[in-house]
Amino acid sequence: MNKKIALSGLSIVAALTLMGGATFAAFTTTATATDNTFSTTTPTLTISTDGTHFGTSEPGFTVGGLVPGGSTANQNFSLQNINTDPTGDLTVFLKFTNLSGSLNGDDISFTVDCGGGPITDTYSHWVSTGNDLNIVLLHNSTQACTMKASLVTGAGNTDAGKNVNFDAVFTGSVGS
Repeated sequence: MNKKIALSGLSIVAALTLMGGATFAAFTTTATATDNTFSTTTPTLTISTDGTHFGTSEPGFTVGGLVPGGSTANQNFSLQNINTDPTGDLTVFLKFTNLSGSLNGDDISFTVDCGGGPITDTYSHWVSTGNDLNIVLLHNSTQACTMKASLVTGAGNTDAGKNVNFDAVFTGSVGS
């Protein structure tokens, strides 16, 4: 008898399950959003070394006459974020590339300031690692910057008449 009761109970549960499933199906509806488009922003960083002409590549500076313990005058340039998208603010990083010259990279340092505070580091470090310039260049804005070179006090005759040549590559990044 217990077996008959158990089978009856199982039949009732199965019937209720089927009815519940049918009831659920009777109250189901859907909605569809079609033709969705998600687009990314386009970071566009430009530079000017003369204050008027901006481009993604502009001629740099030629400065001579460095002496041990001395520095060049500040060389002025500007960075511009021409992205008009409000989500297109850029964090800016600088690294030196395309190197030539024979001056010892630890004997010369460069100080760069784009409004986030001056960052001074050896030529060797600017080449191997580079530095975050501690700025966020807002969309559709321009930031005045300076760069100067300094020769260490202990530089001797082995550095006389030598130079360094490089490209200063500024990289603007959107997001983290």
